[in-house]
Formats: sequence, structure tokens, C-alpha cells
Amino acid sequence: MRSMPSGPGRPRFLAAVAAVVLVTPLGLAACTSGDADSSAPTSTTPPAGVPLQLEGVLDTGFNVEVDGFGFPNYGNEAEVENLTPYSMRLLFGDQVCAQLDGEECLLTPTAERWMAVQNDGMAGGHCFGMAGLVWALFAGYIDPQVYGAEVPAQMPFDANWDLQSDIATVFVTQATDPTSAERREATPNQALEILSQAWAEGQGYVFGIYRFVDGEYLDGHAVTPYAIEDLGDGQVGIMLYDNNFPFEAQMMVVDTTTDTWTYSTSADPRNDPELYVGEADNPLVLFPVDPMLGPQDCTFCTAGTVNDAAGLGTVPGSSETSTAAGEVNVVYLNQEAAGLGVTISVTDLDGNEIEGLREWVPMSQVITSAPVIAVPEDEPFVVTVDASDALAEATTGVTIIGPGYSYGIEDFSMSPGDVDSIIFDPESSSITYQTSVGSAPDIVLSLEGPEVSYGFLFGGLDLPGEGGAITVFVNLEAQTVTAFTTTDGDGTIDFVIRRIDDVSDEEYTSDPIPLSASESLVIEYGAWEGDGTIMPIGIDTNDDGFINEELIETG
Repeated sequence: MRSMPSGPGRPRFLAAVAAVVLVTPLGLAACTSGDADSSAPTSTTPPAGVPLQLEGVLDTGFNVEVDGFGFPNYGNEAEVENLTPYSMRLLFGDQVCAQLDGEECLLTPTAERWMAVQNDGMAGGHCFGMAGLVWALFAGYIDPQVYGAEVPAQMPFDANWDLQSDIATVFVTQATDPTSAERREATPNQALEILSQAWAEGQGYVFGIYRFVDGEYLDGHAVTPYAIEDLGDGQVGIMLYDNNFPFEAQMMVVDTTTDTWTYSTSADPRNDPELYVGEADNPLVLFPVDPMLGPQDCTFCTAGTVNDAAGLGTVPGSSETSTAAGEVNVVYLNQEAAGLGVTISVTDLDGNEIEGLREWVPMSQVITSAPVIAVPEDEPFVVTVDASDALAEATTGVTIIGPGYSYGIEDFSMSPGDVDSIIFDPESSSITYQTSVGSAPDIVLSLEGPEVSYGFLFGGLDLPGEGGAITVFVNLEAQTVTAFTTTDGDGTIDFVIRRIDDVSDEEYTSDPIPLSASESLVIEYGAWEGDGTIMPIGIDTNDDGFINEELIETG
């Protein structure tokens, strides 16, 4: 296992930035400051309809046959390493560890849940991670020999766990700050200007591109630009390392007169290339590489700090930023369901749009991928899970992750034409799953505390064929968790509780418990201090939130 340094960086990373070779500069405006904010650059490009006056080639010296990886973009095939507890600690520091024993980090249940969701999201590919890490290697931020070779083109892929996990680590920064905060949308003419300025200072960018069809952003892909070439007649070529095509130099063509771009590639390397076209409605998305290598803000942590995170390496001259925790609840759909055509959307409780809601499709996912949706933290909302256009029956899961907690509905089956809903209320710490066709979902929760973290799983309750609803809510003050159903008739429910403190990690699994429609199961989880102590469990028969009929006491 790799060791974690106590300082801000890891010794395996080099301190110096490799020199960038500029061959016949294009005459674009030089940047005098090293700032890279999310605002549009101050443009010196001519207005639309007037071609840029470019001459020669601007070249960083990157060679795809040497500096690009020798293996293609990949998904979640067997024997692939994605995020690990080590990766999580690099990104977010010790706060993601419920227990820390030397270098061994036992993740909190919420951190474990976030990691699982992110790893699932890489099923469509790892292009963003490959695009960012390959530039970090080229720039000299990372010693390539830690991955087993002198140059990326010679690095083995199979069983190269360090390389695979670091690709995954860079991949997830597209949605974390400060990396996400420094993303910039730009027209191709602006992008030419940004690149020339950045390369002159030894800095690199990742391009994010999307296919834009009938007003929708479809599959996304990430590539690494490394040179610019004047093609004449207002046409400019941006040379790209495209991780779908190892050892093959690729070119994006920019028409500087119309300020548009075209490029042929595939978001999924298993598919035939398709034409990507960019104009005003489909700008290029630029991510500076430097922030990808530093600590990231942890929106699912209770503190949200990055002070003790090592990051993938300290970039000379970079600064660390931190945002306040608890700004959003983020909604995810599992990739298996998305791949079969299941979609999700989020509204307020009355079906209206939510002010401040944001959604995006992570790069390196295929056309059927669902967006990730971020909702303001205190806003109750409805997630509509729609299988109207599903290709086949889909095992579906929806996860909601907020500051210090997660809620999810797992393993519910959706057939073509089904439409279910999930209601989440952060104020009452409750989640409700509603279906009109019947299902047997698992409901999972996690809670982080200053000294103890908990994970919960409720299952075994079969909703009837005509459907119904099941609700689970947490009373944080009383430290109880309650489950009930709105269906008629009797049924059973079972549960698993995991309790982690700084010295113990214990789990309790119940037997099936009879539960009628008028009753609620109540568990006083706060009373349980681990093996040998009591956790009262019982039935609330009058809807007052307390146990009226004690069932069992755990020991």
C-alpha cells in the first residue's frame, strides 16, 4: 500500500514544471498574470466574421507517441481500480476517515457512499482523468516512474493499480472545487487565446466537449490540447491527445471567421466516431490542470475543509481554496439504469422548477447517462424516476448526498413505462419512495457525527402490485430512525445498522419484523454503544414517534 505523507504533498511528485517549447508563436496576446478564474478572458480576438491573423505553429512539445498513454480510454471493466480510501484521503484529508490506523483509513459511511457513486459513474469511461493526468506527467508534476515507466506511452495498464486509481482521482475533480470553480466556457477563438497564454507559463488545460443535438447536450468527452497550427484561410488546427486513440494525433478544426469548431470522436471508445460541432450554443469547456492535483473541497463532509489533504501533488505557485460545506444535496442515478434509458428529473413538491438547481452531465459518459443534479441544501424536492423510454427492465438506484449524510433507494425494479417518485425533505430528514406498480426496494441512509457515524439499510418490505409508499425518517435530536408504509395489509421489514467510532466498527442485522400499515418501526439507534449494550426496537402504534410496543432489545 502506498504511504501518505504528513506534509502538503507526496515525495513521488516532482517540484519543477517541465519547460514548454514555443515554436513560432502565433502573435496572440501574452498573459501577464497567472490567474485562471471562471470568468471569460479579456479577448483580443477580432469580432465574428474577421479571421484571426495567425502564422506558424504554437507547440508545447507534447508528443502523443511518447507523452500519451499507450492504452485507450476504458470503463469499469473487470480488474479496474477506481477510487479507494487512499484516493479519498488524498482528495479530502483525514475527515473522510471514521478510523485512521497508520495509513489504513476506514471511510465514514457517507464518504464510502460518495466513493461508490463516483466509481459507478466511471462506467462510461475515464477520459477526464486520463486527459488531466497525462498533462501533469508531461509538465513534470509527477515522476512517471511511480507508474512503472519512463514515459506514459510505456506505462502498463493491467494491474497498474496506482495509475488506475490516480486516473480515477483526477476524473472526479471535474465536479469538485477548486477544479470545478475554475472551469471556463469559451468560444474557440477565446480558447486559442487562453491556450497560448497558459502554455507560455507552462500551464495546461483539458478540453471538455459535448455533442449538442436538438437543444440537448449528449455524450461528453475530454481531451488534452497541446499545439496550434495555422491551416490558412482563417482555419486553425488545435492538436489533441485524445485518450480514445492512443499513439494517434488528432486535430480539432477551428474556423476563426465564424468562431466555430468541429471534431470527430466518440465519448465511448467502443462506438464509432461521431461529429462534434461547436458554436455559440455549444462552447468549449476548459479546465486548468493545476487545480486537479491539489486538495478538493468536501461537500459531503460535515466540516468541508481541505486543510489536511495531500492532494495528488502541490503545483508550484498554486493556492488552495475552500468553500463552505452544506450548500447542496446532490442527486445521482445509477449507470446501469441510465444505460437502459431510465431518466431522473427534480422539481419542488408542487412540480415547479427549483431556483438555484444545477445539473450537468459528467464528461466521459455515454449518451444515455443521467445528469447529476444539485439542489439547494434546505429545499425539499421530488425526484421523478422515469422508465417510459427504457429499453428493458432495469435495476434502479437513486442516491442523495448532502453535508454529512446520504439517503438512497436501491435495487428497485423498473419496467418500460413505469414512473416512480422519491420525496426528500432535508428539514425532517426523511425520504419517501412512491410507486404505482409495486416493488421491494432497499432504503439506505448514512449519518456522520463528531464521534460516531452510522449506516442504515431497510429492506424486506414488498410493496403490493398496486403500489404504495415507504418512508424512513431520522429524528436527530432523539437519535431514532423510523420506517413505515402507506400500503394496506400486513408485511415484514428487516434492517441492518452499522456503528463506527474511532475504535470499533460493529453491525447489527435484524430478523424480519411484522409491520402493519398503521404501524411504524422505531429504532433508538443512539442508545446502542456497540456489542453488549442495549438498542431498544419497537412499534409506534399511535404515530407519536416513540415506541409503544417493545419488540426486542439487542445485546
